Amino acid sequence: MDTNKGGLNPTKPGDADDRKLRRKRQRRLFGDVCYEYTQSTSLQGLPFLTKEGLTITERIFWILTIIASLIMCGYLIKDVWTKWQTSPVIVTVSEQPVPVIKVPLPAITICPQAKCKLSAYNYTGMLDKYRYHSREYYTLGLEERIKYAGITLLCDKNRLAGPVMLQKHNSTTIKQINEVALDYKDVFHLCNINEKYIKCSQLFSKTLTASGVCYTMNVLAADEILRMENIQKDFSYLNSTRKTQNLTIEHGYNPVVYPIRGLASDTTPSVSITFKQNLTDYDALCHGSSPGFQIYVQHPGELPQTSLYTQSLMVNEQAALALSFSIMNTSETLRNYHPEVRQCYFPEDRQLKYFKIYTAKNCRTECLANFTLATCGCVPFYLPHSSSDQICGVLRKMCAAAAEEKLSHREVNENAADRCRCLEACNSITYDAQLMKTGYYQDSIEMSPLLKSSAFHLALPRNLSGVLHSELKIFYKSPQFISMRRSELFGVTDFLANCGGLLGLFLGFSFLSLVEIIYFFTLRLCCAFRKDRTQEKTNSLEKSDGHELTEECLPTVCEKNPNYYLD
Repeated sequence: MDTNKGGLNPTKPGDADDRKLRRKRQRRLFGDVCYEYTQSTSLQGLPFLTKEGLTITERIFWILTIIASLIMCGYLIKDVWTKWQTSPVIVTVSEQPVPVIKVPLPAITICPQAKCKLSAYNYTGMLDKYRYHSREYYTLGLEERIKYAGITLLCDKNRLAGPVMLQKHNSTTIKQINEVALDYKDVFHLCNINEKYIKCSQLFSKTLTASGVCYTMNVLAADEILRMENIQKDFSYLNSTRKTQNLTIEHGYNPVVYPIRGLASDTTPSVSITFKQNLTDYDALCHGSSPGFQIYVQHPGELPQTSLYTQSLMVNEQAALALSFSIMNTSETLRNYHPEVRQCYFPEDRQLKYFKIYTAKNCRTECLANFTLATCGCVPFYLPHSSSDQICGVLRKMCAAAAEEKLSHREVNENAADRCRCLEACNSITYDAQLMKTGYYQDSIEMSPLLKSSAFHLALPRNLSGVLHSELKIFYKSPQFISMRRSELFGVTDFLANCGGLLGLFLGFSFLSLVEIIYFFTLRLCCAFRKDRTQEKTNSLEKSDGHELTEECLPTVCEKNPNYYLD
């Protein structure tokens, strides 16, 4: 069958010739739309590509200029994108300082250097029996020898406990450690808080740490810090029961009460404590380096743990503990960022197994407990865990110490898959302390007019022979401290503004320029194609009525120069 090349075949509207002709018209229409866009766009440089009267050299010049502008703009936008992805967060100093009255005092943990009372357990005598009087040692019952092995965990990290060397202990060992430890009356003489005397047993709670039984003030209740449902029930890590009143770990106080707050005075200490140590009830081989106390400062929401950051107070010393704090607040706009990008956790980002309150120290404590359990099959007695039968014994002490060192090395290695990843809390308070010491005079206890007054109802012990004292005064260095704020350095708005500025600088681009592109190459082009299809149907009907069609310039979008893109 002959076909009318260049015309339309009314009997076969969908054959190859019709499709070929339709594609040709559509290409022509697309070219016309492009021509019209370049003539009417607000983008700089494009009109010169199709402007009449320009030579080929001028057109090439403008093509190269536009390409160079695109390359430079793209390169700089890539830098902006990299900055947005890698450093979208900035830490700045807040405009307003924070008064100390709005921040709780830190939890203060006091650890006596004496680990056990000589009157409660003669560790030196037991060690002497093992070393030099083995027959007498072996006449002891198994229970007594196991007790000796357990107390050795507390008294000396490097001394073996004799023939009864256990790999694991249970809660009985913790009970024995509590029995031989110094009690309140053996450690504290007087306690004064905000110029009011208080019983030291009301101010301090017993705490189990690597240094044995210690005493902590101003700490939250144990069931507010620990997830008691996941912790073994046979012994307590913290005996504190006083509940929080109107404090949130993230945002601080509403005006009332616990944890206690410090005074803004530079002259009056917030807390004053007088310690005592009876040197006649002193076991030299179950003791620290010298008679006295170790002082640790931590957040009230953290489980007290002894660390390298400690202050030492010896007997016959008077010391002032000057406190300072730094507060970090985080903008709510950063919640949408990944924790690794903002380098902190909001409370909902990280849930701990053993702790209700997320802090970096609580996280590291839990991570160490889990890692030691996985490595050694046991956990040191002072770390929270789920079973009281998995306490590391003498034979596992070295393994536990090696596990802690190994974990610290893995934390340094950023590529380690099993890192703890204990980022700081997004809203946190960090405390620091400086200890200033001077000599302490025993006679000052007897000479104090306050102690002689009838208003003071706490009776002093009459016999002070063999008892040495120390005094600690706790206060803030300053009535207010600066705080820091973590916020967006580069948000979505900033990114778009930077990109828009670069596009405007190099291309004259704006939001309306984007609308122009969308309009011309979607709505305008579709309307042109639709108009062409309508015209095609009209021409087909006319041909079927006997009218002869010739190939001519069909309707186009551009009325100014319809033959510009014709072949």
